Amino acid sequence: MSQPFPKLFLATFWLAAIVSILLLSRYFGDSSTHFTGIADDQEQTIRFKAAVEIVRFERVAGQTVQAGDLIVEVLQPDLKADILMVREQTHALRFRNRETRASMESEIVSLEADLRAEVAKLDNQILELKAREDVQQNFATRVDRTNRTNGGTNSRTKSVIVSEISSLGKRKVALTAATGARVDDLKSRLGASDRPITAQIAELEERLVELQRRDTQQNVTAQFDGQVGSVLFKVGDVVLPFQPIATVHGANPQFVKGYIHESVFNNIEINQRVWIRSATTQQVSWHPGIVESLGSRIVEFPERLKINRLVQAWGREVVIHLDNGHDLLLGEKVDVQVEPPVSVIQELALVMQEQTRRFRP
Repeated sequence: MSQPFPKLFLATFWLAAIVSILLLSRYFGDSSTHFTGIADDQEQTIRFKAAVEIVRFERVAGQTVQAGDLIVEVLQPDLKADILMVREQTHALRFRNRETRASMESEIVSLEADLRAEVAKLDNQILELKAREDVQQNFATRVDRTNRTNGGTNSRTKSVIVSEISSLGKRKVALTAATGARVDDLKSRLGASDRPITAQIAELEERLVELQRRDTQQNVTAQFDGQVGSVLFKVGDVVLPFQPIATVHGANPQFVKGYIHESVFNNIEINQRVWIRSATTQQVSWHPGIVESLGSRIVEFPERLKINRLVQAWGREVVIHLDNGHDLLLGEKVDVQVEPPVSVIQELALVMQEQTRRFRP
């Protein structure tokens, strides 16, 4: 009387085994309509290029934030000292540049003033000589013809005056040329000495702008609406450069990053509609999504998606945009189905049809 039960149990066991094998062959065969992924969203990681000291946290882990809300305030002691040093260097260069210009400009003014004074002096001497020449000429015309035996002496005197006037004129030209050359040299040196200092000042001003920009970024705000994910330090801690301080992520996953194994052929295209559900809970509801991008290279699977973490797995990335209204959690492992979801019985029927077609002679 007790024999039918073992036979029924054995038959049920074998049926379940066959169904499992068929389902596994559908999921992990050469062609599959399923793959796995992780629900994800945009993330903001707060870090700095230099060491900072935590002053206060305005938000704690898990707290909801809106774009623009203050997350953390830090202090960078070296930054203030750098700003002060750059300002002092800029001031010193400008002062030195002004002194150099003032000295050269003063020398140019002095040379030009000396030239004008010397030229005026030479002009006066020339005028005096010309006056003497005119006096002698007038005197010569008034003497009696009988006394013109001294005309040779008058001629010699006149020639001496003319020679002196010519000499003074040449001296005036030479002095003007020499002073002009000196002034031109000073002006040239003035421009040459100004250029490198101007370049140094411009470089320091650019650095000052960058330091001031970094100084205004001491208070970090949320870039989007979401939640504070993790706070890795406490008030008073000094954080090394580029070390994460806190993270902010979206409140709900906006996309799924899936991975198709390299040994599986999956006919999927951009803008194609797919269906996603949680792989870690007992939920059976499927959520629609749209394929946004397909990876153009083979990458290694994340640890969480590997069947055996000791065995490497490689495949192609697929990014899927989730429609609103889903109940998936951030970072949750999900199943992605390419074809519209069906019941278990329909799934089994499809598997059996597929296997029958595959093994049909």
